Amino acid sequence: MRAMTDITPRDRREVEKWVVRMLDEPERHRAALARWLLAKPGRRELYDQLFASVEDASQAMPMPALDQAKPAPIDRVSRRPLVAAAAAFLLLLLGASTYLAVSRSDAGPAQDSTQPLVLSTRPGEVRLERLDDGSHLTLDGDTRITVHLASGERRFDLARGRVRFVLASDPRRPLLVRAGDQSVSGTGGVFDVANNGRLAIVMFKGRLELTPHSAFGRSSQPLWLRSGQKLAFASGQPSHPSVMPASPADWQWTNDVKSFDDVPISDLIAEANGYSPVKISLADPTLGQRRIFGDIHIRDANSVAQAIATFLGATIDRSNPDQLVIRK
Repeated sequence: MRAMTDITPRDRREVEKWVVRMLDEPERHRAALARWLLAKPGRRELYDQLFASVEDASQAMPMPALDQAKPAPIDRVSRRPLVAAAAAFLLLLLGASTYLAVSRSDAGPAQDSTQPLVLSTRPGEVRLERLDDGSHLTLDGDTRITVHLASGERRFDLARGRVRFVLASDPRRPLLVRAGDQSVSGTGGVFDVANNGRLAIVMFKGRLELTPHSAFGRSSQPLWLRSGQKLAFASGQPSHPSVMPASPADWQWTNDVKSFDDVPISDLIAEANGYSPVKISLADPTLGQRRIFGDIHIRDANSVAQAIATFLGATIDRSNPDQLVIRK
């Protein structure tokens, strides 16, 4: 059991990434995973425990006993429901069956048979809303969205902010999420849409197709966004958006504690300041380029400032009650 006691928080964050990679492209990552597991004995047990708990992961495969010289083949096994905290992110990456298409919103507003529902949050507020059809929306701080539930359509107009959509699948009432001049359509799924000067989408369950339009230059083959991937682009940008792998941090914004892995300190401060009236700043702005990792209580300005100060070997100036100035 000593091997598991040697496991660090960084190992636990990395094992989630390895499971996600194996869900996506097992052949590509098999050898690298074998090397990572062999580097520390406890990692093998950690990976097996997390992977064995994943339910209905059709592409991920567990690692068998590993030969030091050559990784053994990978076999499929049955999965059990996951109850660990890290599993919430992984479960929502699985069971891909939803098809979403992103396209420019050229059509006019639909005629709804019900009154629209306007939902909004204050800066720093995160709120869960349950809809009449059993779907859930989680609104990030300073978000405004209008919900139209009709007999033949579910439409969501995101004016600003970020929303986590957990939408019941209903082919008879397809969904349409509009943000600026872009839209996401489908029948259901689990995904984030953010409209903060640019459109950002993170797909947790299902797959998504982005059809290039004039905003991205000449039309080309559709761009697929699968479970565990994300993209972001600004309206009218000349180039195609880049698809990137999602990370556990993309899921964790609905929680108080969030994992940061090799993130610029300036980005961490910007996110924390969005949740608190007490603002964090750096006396030396160049320190914002330093990169930090750790599990941080993102909605507690004091916790964030203390984590940054400890990382930098700095002090916190609390002379102004509305500011936490980090000085080194």
